[in-house]
Amino acid sequence: MKDFRSKKDTALRQDVASTLASLQGRAEEFGLSETDIAMLADANEQFGDDIFQAMRLEFEKRSAVEKKNSSRSEVIFAINTIARKVYANPSVDDSMLTSIGLAVRPDYGTRTYPVAPTPLVALPQGDGGVVTLRWKRNGNSEHTIFTIWARGDGEPDRMVGSTKATKMKLEGFIPGVTQYFHVTATVNGATSSRSNTGSIYAGMSLRKAA
Repeated sequence: MKDFRSKKDTALRQDVASTLASLQGRAEEFGLSETDIAMLADANEQFGDDIFQAMRLEFEKRSAVEKKNSSRSEVIFAINTIARKVYANPSVDDSMLTSIGLAVRPDYGTRTYPVAPTPLVALPQGDGGVVTLRWKRNGNSEHTIFTIWARGDGEPDRMVGSTKATKMKLEGFIPGVTQYFHVTATVNGATSSRSNTGSIYAGMSLRKAA
């Protein structure tokens, strides 16, 4: 007997559909009633509908998570921008800093910022929407956090990863859809300017870095 239990959802539905097609007009030959055949057909049809709904919900979940992560990146960027301006303002004292939830950093305005991690190079890996990014440390310490940002045409930047290394492999991009990447370096609360932009026709071919 074929072990249908080990089948993946889509394969199971297809195999059952094949069995139903083979039983068409032959129910009595196998000692089955039309009711038996109808029961299996109805169950398989409902199974197909539920597979589609599950796939749709999974896609919506991924989209919602991506949207949430993009919003989070925008919030972090905005608060960091405000923090840099506030810290650089010599008229803002320690009590004012703590009143808005910022740490006391009296030397923030004169601190040394990390160097932008250039040059950034984006390399496609096969045809599955996988991209490897590489950049130079440029004298930044081993404690430096490199944050990777990506965007599509007409989209805002979104944070897609962070690492202390000088390369990162990213997955999940749609092959054939251009993506633009840049990297920033952060250490001791100070963030560098962005690297050059590496654009890539994800999973298909390399575009020249700007």
